Amino acid sequence: MKLTIITVCLNAANTIEKTLKSIIGQSYKNIELIVFDGKSEDGTTDIIEKYKEHITYFKSAKDKGVYDAMNLALEKATGDYVLFFNAGDTFCDENVLKNAMEEISKNTDYDFVFGWSKDIDKNGNCVKINKCENYKNKIFFANNNICHQAIFYKRCLFFDDKYDIENFKIYADWDFNARIRRCKKAKMLPLNFAICNFLIGGISTDMQNSKIFEAEKDLIRKKYFKEIYPFYKIDKFMLKTFKSIYLPIRSIFIK
Repeated sequence: MKLTIITVCLNAANTIEKTLKSIIGQSYKNIELIVFDGKSEDGTTDIIEKYKEHITYFKSAKDKGVYDAMNLALEKATGDYVLFFNAGDTFCDENVLKNAMEEISKNTDYDFVFGWSKDIDKNGNCVKINKCENYKNKIFFANNNICHQAIFYKRCLFFDDKYDIENFKIYADWDFNARIRRCKKAKMLPLNFAICNFLIGGISTDMQNSKIFEAEKDLIRKKYFKEIYPFYKIDKFMLKTFKSIYLPIRSIFIK
């Protein structure tokens, strides 16, 4: 079973090499590696060139952002499953893909297979492990995304659907995950082990973008969780008005 790994980057000279080494060092070898660079100017492409014998397809050109690059890369993908693995991300060990693909080969009727992710700071310290054990709970899914670096998607999910780059700058992957879960009833299989080390500090974890975060989260809830959307309006009011009293109660419902 072939796995396509898509890596997109821009001015990632400090992080791209460890990501490529982590991919190349996997014991599972039926991999198609596609790398899309957004026309870096810091030497990123020179580093990528060092590993060209391991790269199936490489392109460096201007794009409209990370999700646009991911959409473009999908057009070159030919694997049975797709994993997005961007600059700065690494696998937890050299057998992650071997173990994941063994489980997937036993469960080919699942569209969306995911494992744990570890949030890693710039010093390499794990600050959080994300297991997403409550993924079947719609309140959880309306309030939490699953790290896409830990998700193996059936490539056919993208045949007539792509990331929405018009409405989402930061959470297009969350929008896509909610769409295939809620609208397409994608079958989801959790893996009981860690897949990736996710380097925090990028656009999706930069609190300077907090207004964009909240606006995009709100749009996702409106689109896919209409039946519980009024709860979030009440939640926002309670947090603003009765925070100290409300927080302990809130923690029971929103995790």
